Amino acid sequence: MPGRAGVNQEDRCRTAYKDRRVATTGCRRLHGAANAAHVADLAQPRSQAGEHLRYTATRMIEKPPPVLGNARVLEYAVLDESVTYLGHSSLFAGNFTDGLKELGPVPCLAIAQDLKTGEIILMHCDQDWDLLGLGGRYDSIADAKARVERTYHGVSSCWIDAKITQEEALKFRDEMWAGQRCSFCDKIPPDFNMMIERNNVRICNSCIAEFHKTLQEGRESEK
Repeated sequence: MPGRAGVNQEDRCRTAYKDRRVATTGCRRLHGAANAAHVADLAQPRSQAGEHLRYTATRMIEKPPPVLGNARVLEYAVLDESVTYLGHSSLFAGNFTDGLKELGPVPCLAIAQDLKTGEIILMHCDQDWDLLGLGGRYDSIADAKARVERTYHGVSSCWIDAKITQEEALKFRDEMWAGQRCSFCDKIPPDFNMMIERNNVRICNSCIAEFHKTLQEGRESEK
């Protein structure tokens, strides 16, 4: 799990990407000045199950970065008032100590492909494309769309092809984590579970395990 420094590096990279990407309002059928009235603001959701999504108009929502987490974005949707939230998303936020509650309606959805496993993932995101919850793993994009349509009726017309190639996604991911590579094996945080950093030198859990094994074998040979 990357430390705070890793999170900051990801935030900086995503911020730089946002500065140069073109804004979108989600569904292409929205027109003119009405676009600004249908952008999403997760901070003040106003929808209950069975109602059309209605969010406070604040700003236009931009397209997502090429990679969310460790997954290449394939298609995305920014939800407008034409979409009806039906509830029963089976997604819960919180923890067992403070209590869990259903995630509820979100302003943005993304269908992505895990860069490591190749699985298709449905992501529920806020207006900045920060991940709020995973809506399951699927065999195909069509399966993911069919499932989310049962929660967000009308979303089918909102999907937009991200047009991100595998090569572009891998390049973006490598740039995002460039300052957080293991100093010994050159792996990046998505490829290991833990990292220790001291004096700008980083070592991942895989290298620690390998060094430990080498030391153990050396001690055995000295007996």
